[in-house]
Amino acid sequence: MQIRQDAVPVVLSLVVTQAPIPSITAPSTTMFAEEGSAFTAFNIVATNTESAYSPIIYSLVNAPSWMSINQDTGKVTCVYSEIPNDDDHTFTVIAKNKNDEGRRDIRLIVSAQAPPVIDDKTFNGTVSVPVSIPIVATSGVIRSYSIGTSPTWLSLAGSTIIGTPTAAGIMSVTVRAENFGGYDTAIYTMDIGPNTNAPTVTLPATLSTNTVTVNGVVYYEISGSLSTPGQAKLNTATFTANVTSVGTALGVVNAVVIKGWNNDGTNANSETFKIRVPKATTGGFVVKVTIKDANGTSGGNIKSY
Repeated sequence: MQIRQDAVPVVLSLVVTQAPIPSITAPSTTMFAEEGSAFTAFNIVATNTESAYSPIIYSLVNAPSWMSINQDTGKVTCVYSEIPNDDDHTFTVIAKNKNDEGRRDIRLIVSAQAPPVIDDKTFNGTVSVPVSIPIVATSGVIRSYSIGTSPTWLSLAGSTIIGTPTAAGIMSVTVRAENFGGYDTAIYTMDIGPNTNAPTVTLPATLSTNTVTVNGVVYYEISGSLSTPGQAKLNTATFTANVTSVGTALGVVNAVVIKGWNNDGTNANSETFKIRVPKATTGGFVVKVTIKDANGTSGGNIKSY
Protein backbone atom coordinates (compact mmCIF):
# COMPACT_ATOMS: atom_id res chain seq x y z
CA MET A 1 0.00 0.00 0.00
CA GLN A 2 1.31 3.39 -0.99
CA ILE A 3 0.55 6.61 0.79
CA ARG A 4 0.69 9.64 -1.37
CA GLN A 5 2.41 12.51 0.25
CA ASP A 6 0.73 15.10 -1.96
CA ALA A 7 -2.92 14.32 -0.91
CA VAL A 8 -5.01 17.40 -0.14
CA PRO A 9 -7.73 17.12 2.62
CA VAL A 10 -11.32 18.02 1.56
CA VAL A 11 -13.66 19.72 3.97
CA LEU A 12 -17.41 19.07 3.48
CA SER A 13 -20.06 21.40 4.93
CA LEU A 14 -23.53 20.01 5.76
CA VAL A 15 -26.22 22.66 6.17
CA VAL A 16 -29.39 21.43 7.88
CA THR A 17 -32.48 23.68 7.57
CA GLN A 18 -35.61 23.27 9.67
CA ALA A 19 -38.76 22.37 7.73
CA PRO A 20 -41.47 25.03 7.99
CA ILE A 21 -44.08 24.79 10.73
CA PRO A 22 -47.65 25.74 9.72
CA SER A 23 -48.43 29.26 10.89
CA ILE A 24 -51.90 29.69 12.42
CA THR A 25 -53.29 33.19 11.96
CA ALA A 26 -56.95 32.65 12.86
CA PRO A 27 -59.17 32.38 14.86
CA SER A 28 -58.40 34.86 17.62
CA THR A 29 -57.30 33.49 20.96
CA THR A 30 -60.53 34.60 22.71
CA MET A 31 -64.05 34.00 21.40
CA PHE A 32 -67.51 34.74 22.83
CA ALA A 33 -70.93 33.10 22.40
CA GLU A 34 -74.28 32.82 24.18
CA GLU A 35 -75.87 29.65 25.49
CA GLY A 36 -78.74 28.53 23.28
CA SER A 37 -77.74 30.73 20.36
CA ALA A 38 -76.76 29.47 16.94
CA PHE A 39 -73.08 28.62 16.75
CA THR A 40 -71.12 30.71 14.27
CA ALA A 41 -68.80 28.39 12.35
CA PHE A 42 -65.20 29.50 11.97
CA ASN A 43 -62.12 28.35 10.07
CA ILE A 44 -58.64 27.63 11.32
CA VAL A 45 -56.42 29.62 8.98
CA ALA A 46 -52.89 28.22 8.62
CA THR A 47 -50.24 28.52 5.91
CA ASN A 48 -47.20 26.58 4.74
CA THR A 49 -44.23 28.63 3.59
CA GLU A 50 -43.27 25.79 1.24
CA SER A 51 -45.76 23.81 -0.79
CA ALA A 52 -43.64 20.66 -0.53
CA TYR A 53 -44.90 20.19 3.00
CA SER A 54 -48.59 20.32 2.11
CA PRO A 55 -51.30 19.30 2.80
CA ILE A 56 -52.20 20.64 6.22
CA ILE A 57 -54.36 18.44 8.44
CA TYR A 58 -56.48 20.18 11.09
CA SER A 59 -57.60 18.89 14.48
CA LEU A 60 -58.86 20.00 17.92
CA VAL A 61 -57.64 19.03 21.39
CA ASN A 62 -59.78 19.33 24.54
CA ALA A 63 -62.60 20.98 22.57
CA PRO A 64 -66.23 20.78 23.82
CA SER A 65 -67.98 17.55 22.82
CA TRP A 66 -70.44 19.51 20.70
CA MET A 67 -67.69 21.02 18.53
CA SER A 68 -66.62 19.34 15.29
CA ILE A 69 -63.89 20.05 12.75
CA ASN A 70 -63.32 19.22 9.10
CA GLN A 71 -59.72 17.96 9.05
CA ASP A 72 -59.24 18.95 5.41
CA THR A 73 -60.65 22.49 5.45
CA GLY A 74 -60.22 23.47 9.09
CA LYS A 75 -63.87 24.53 9.38
CA VAL A 76 -65.19 24.24 12.97
CA THR A 77 -68.92 23.70 13.46
CA CYS A 78 -71.41 22.76 16.18
CA VAL A 79 -73.04 19.33 16.02
CA TYR A 80 -76.23 20.89 17.47
CA SER A 81 -78.38 23.69 16.10
CA GLU A 82 -77.59 25.73 19.22
CA ILE A 83 -74.85 25.95 21.85
CA PRO A 84 -76.04 23.61 24.62
CA ASN A 85 -74.65 25.15 27.83
CA ASP A 86 -72.91 28.11 29.37
CA ASP A 87 -69.28 27.44 30.24
CA ASP A 88 -65.71 28.59 29.81
CA HIS A 89 -63.90 26.36 27.31
CA THR A 90 -60.16 26.33 26.63
CA PHE A 91 -59.00 24.15 23.77
CA THR A 92 -56.21 23.90 21.20
CA VAL A 93 -56.43 24.08 17.43
CA ILE A 94 -53.73 22.19 15.54
CA ALA A 95 -52.51 22.56 11.96
CA LYS A 96 -50.12 19.75 10.98
CA ASN A 97 -48.09 19.32 7.81
CA LYS A 98 -45.74 16.50 6.77
CA ASN A 99 -43.05 17.72 9.11
CA ASP A 100 -44.48 19.42 12.18
CA GLU A 101 -47.53 21.08 13.64
CA GLY A 102 -48.57 24.54 14.64
CA ARG A 103 -50.78 25.10 17.69
CA ARG A 104 -52.91 27.87 19.07
CA ASP A 105 -54.81 27.88 22.37
CA ILE A 106 -58.35 29.25 22.16
CA ARG A 107 -60.61 30.39 24.97
CA LEU A 108 -64.35 30.25 24.23
CA ILE A 109 -66.51 32.05 26.79
CA VAL A 110 -70.19 31.01 26.60
CA SER A 111 -72.46 33.30 28.60
CA ALA A 112 -75.73 32.15 30.18
CA GLN A 113 -78.87 32.74 28.14
CA ALA A 114 -81.33 35.30 29.41
CA PRO A 115 -84.79 33.83 30.12
CA PRO A 116 -87.59 34.79 27.72
CA VAL A 117 -90.11 37.50 28.51
CA ILE A 118 -93.68 37.33 27.21
CA ASP A 119 -96.53 39.72 28.01
CA ASP A 120 -100.26 39.31 28.62
CA LYS A 121 -102.28 40.02 25.49
CA THR A 122 -105.93 40.31 24.41
CA PHE A 123 -107.31 39.27 21.03
CA ASN A 124 -110.69 39.42 19.32
CA GLY A 125 -112.29 36.56 17.44
CA THR A 126 -115.52 35.44 15.83
CA VAL A 127 -117.44 32.20 16.11
CA SER A 128 -116.65 29.83 13.21
CA VAL A 129 -113.75 32.00 11.99
CA PRO A 130 -110.32 30.34 12.43
CA VAL A 131 -107.81 32.13 14.68
CA SER A 132 -104.02 32.07 14.43
CA ILE A 133 -102.21 33.77 17.30
CA PRO A 134 -98.41 33.65 17.53
CA ILE A 135 -96.76 33.54 20.96
CA VAL A 136 -94.24 36.37 20.83
CA ALA A 137 -91.37 37.00 23.23
CA THR A 138 -90.43 40.62 23.88
CA SER A 139 -86.88 39.46 24.69
CA GLY A 140 -84.87 36.28 24.81
CA VAL A 141 -84.61 33.30 22.48
CA ILE A 142 -87.45 30.79 22.90
CA ARG A 143 -86.70 27.06 22.67
CA SER A 144 -90.13 25.61 23.44
CA TYR A 145 -93.74 26.69 23.81
CA SER A 146 -96.72 25.23 25.67
CA ILE A 147 -100.24 26.20 26.72
CA GLY A 148 -102.34 25.38 29.76
CA THR A 149 -105.92 24.17 29.94
CA SER A 150 -107.87 25.38 26.91
CA PRO A 151 -111.14 24.79 25.00
CA THR A 152 -111.26 21.64 22.87
CA TRP A 153 -111.26 23.70 19.68
CA LEU A 154 -107.94 25.36 20.52
CA SER A 155 -104.48 23.84 20.08
CA LEU A 156 -100.82 24.81 19.76
CA ALA A 157 -98.92 24.36 16.49
CA GLY A 158 -95.27 25.17 17.10
CA SER A 159 -95.37 28.71 18.46
CA THR A 160 -98.88 29.54 17.22
CA ILE A 161 -102.27 29.12 18.88
CA ILE A 162 -104.77 27.90 16.31
CA GLY A 163 -108.39 26.79 16.18
CA THR A 164 -111.93 27.71 15.20
CA PRO A 165 -114.11 29.14 18.00
CA THR A 166 -117.38 27.30 18.51
CA ALA A 167 -119.13 29.68 20.91
CA ALA A 168 -119.13 33.36 21.80
CA GLY A 169 -117.63 34.54 25.09
CA ILE A 170 -114.39 35.49 26.78
CA MET A 171 -111.79 32.79 27.34
CA SER A 172 -108.22 32.84 28.60
CA VAL A 173 -105.31 30.47 28.18
CA THR A 174 -101.92 30.42 29.90
CA VAL A 175 -99.00 30.41 27.48
CA ARG A 176 -95.46 29.46 28.45
CA ALA A 177 -92.13 30.09 26.72
CA GLU A 178 -88.91 28.42 27.84
CA ASN A 179 -85.21 28.40 27.02
CA PHE A 180 -81.91 27.43 28.70
CA GLY A 181 -82.10 30.46 30.98
CA GLY A 182 -85.58 29.77 32.37
CA TYR A 183 -89.20 30.39 31.41
CA ASP A 184 -91.98 32.96 31.52
CA THR A 185 -95.76 32.70 31.37
CA ALA A 186 -98.50 35.07 30.26
CA ILE A 187 -102.27 35.12 29.89
CA TYR A 188 -103.67 35.36 26.38
CA THR A 189 -107.32 36.43 26.51
CA MET A 190 -109.68 35.98 23.56
CA ASP A 191 -112.96 37.85 23.25
CA ILE A 192 -115.00 35.71 20.87
CA GLY A 193 -117.99 37.48 19.36
CA PRO A 194 -121.01 36.00 17.56
CA ASN A 195 -120.82 35.44 13.84
CA THR A 196 -123.46 37.63 12.25
CA ASN A 197 -122.80 35.95 8.89
CA ALA A 198 -123.29 32.40 10.17
CA PRO A 199 -126.04 30.35 8.52
CA THR A 200 -129.31 30.22 10.45
CA VAL A 201 -131.32 27.06 11.04
CA THR A 202 -134.96 27.60 11.99
CA LEU A 203 -136.96 24.86 13.71
CA PRO A 204 -140.52 25.12 15.08
CA ALA A 205 -140.78 26.04 18.75
CA THR A 206 -143.27 23.25 19.45
CA LEU A 207 -144.10 19.92 17.89
CA SER A 208 -147.18 19.96 15.68
CA THR A 209 -149.90 17.41 16.44
CA ASN A 210 -150.37 16.88 12.71
CA THR A 211 -148.93 13.63 11.46
CA VAL A 212 -148.33 11.93 8.13
CA THR A 213 -148.52 8.23 7.38
CA VAL A 214 -146.08 6.63 4.97
CA ASN A 215 -146.14 2.90 4.24
CA GLY A 216 -148.19 2.33 7.37
CA VAL A 217 -145.78 4.24 9.64
CA VAL A 218 -147.10 7.33 11.43
CA TYR A 219 -144.64 10.24 11.60
CA TYR A 220 -144.44 13.62 13.25
CA GLU A 221 -143.36 16.06 10.53
CA ILE A 222 -141.04 18.94 11.47
CA SER A 223 -140.59 21.66 8.85
CA GLY A 224 -137.44 23.77 8.99
CA SER A 225 -135.56 26.33 6.97
CA LEU A 226 -131.97 27.36 6.26
CA SER A 227 -130.71 30.83 5.44
CA THR A 228 -127.49 32.79 5.37
CA PRO A 229 -127.29 36.54 5.99
CA GLY A 230 -123.84 36.80 4.41
CA GLN A 231 -122.78 36.96 0.78
CA ALA A 232 -121.66 33.32 0.79
CA LYS A 233 -124.31 30.83 -0.25
CA LEU A 234 -125.28 27.73 1.72
CA ASN A 235 -123.13 24.66 1.17
CA THR A 236 -125.93 22.09 1.13
CA ALA A 237 -123.41 19.26 0.95
CA THR A 238 -122.56 19.98 4.61
CA PHE A 239 -126.19 19.68 5.82
CA THR A 240 -126.68 17.20 8.68
CA ALA A 241 -129.81 16.32 10.66
CA ASN A 242 -129.89 13.92 13.59
CA VAL A 243 -132.67 12.87 15.94
CA THR A 244 -131.90 11.33 19.34
CA SER A 245 -134.41 9.84 21.74
CA VAL A 246 -134.37 11.02 25.35
CA GLY A 247 -137.02 8.57 26.46
CA THR A 248 -136.71 5.04 27.77
CA ALA A 249 -135.13 3.88 24.51
CA LEU A 250 -132.14 6.17 24.41
CA GLY A 251 -130.31 6.38 21.11
CA VAL A 252 -130.53 7.53 17.52
CA VAL A 253 -134.01 7.64 16.03
CA ASN A 254 -134.49 6.34 12.51
CA ALA A 255 -135.85 9.63 11.19
CA VAL A 256 -136.48 10.50 7.54
CA VAL A 257 -135.00 13.73 6.16
CA ILE A 258 -136.59 15.33 3.14
CA LYS A 259 -134.38 17.98 1.59
CA GLY A 260 -135.90 20.87 -0.31
CA TRP A 261 -133.06 21.10 -2.79
CA ASN A 262 -131.59 19.05 -5.60
CA ASN A 263 -128.20 17.44 -5.11
CA ASP A 264 -126.86 19.10 -8.23
CA GLY A 265 -124.25 21.30 -6.58
CA THR A 266 -126.42 24.39 -6.91
CA ASN A 267 -126.62 26.29 -3.64
CA ALA A 268 -128.79 29.22 -2.63
CA ASN A 269 -129.04 31.68 0.25
CA SER A 270 -132.12 29.91 1.63
CA GLU A 271 -133.53 26.38 1.55
CA THR A 272 -136.20 24.28 3.29
CA PHE A 273 -136.29 20.77 4.69
CA LYS A 274 -138.56 18.36 6.57
CA ILE A 275 -137.75 15.81 9.23
CA ARG A 276 -140.12 12.93 9.86
CA VAL A 277 -139.86 11.29 13.29
CA PRO A 278 -141.77 8.05 14.02
CA LYS A 279 -144.65 8.80 16.37
CA ALA A 280 -143.75 5.62 18.23
CA THR A 281 -140.74 7.50 19.66
CA THR A 282 -141.94 8.09 23.23
CA GLY A 283 -140.49 10.19 26.01
CA GLY A 284 -139.37 13.01 23.75
CA PHE A 285 -136.49 13.50 21.34
CA VAL A 286 -133.86 16.04 20.34
CA VAL A 287 -133.39 17.35 16.81
CA LYS A 288 -129.95 18.69 15.84
CA VAL A 289 -129.35 20.37 12.47
CA THR A 290 -126.07 21.85 11.18
CA ILE A 291 -125.04 23.58 7.94
CA LYS A 292 -122.04 25.53 6.60
CA ASP A 293 -121.86 28.23 4.01
CA ALA A 294 -119.46 28.30 1.08
CA ASN A 295 -116.82 29.99 3.27
CA GLY A 296 -116.94 27.19 5.81
CA THR A 297 -118.82 29.21 8.44
CA SER A 298 -120.97 26.90 10.56
CA GLY A 299 -124.51 27.40 11.77
CA GLY A 300 -126.99 25.13 13.50
CA ASN A 301 -129.87 24.63 15.87
CA ILE A 302 -130.90 22.13 18.54
CA LYS A 303 -134.50 21.66 19.69
CA SER A 304 -136.06 19.33 22.20
CA TYR A 305 -139.61 18.04 21.60
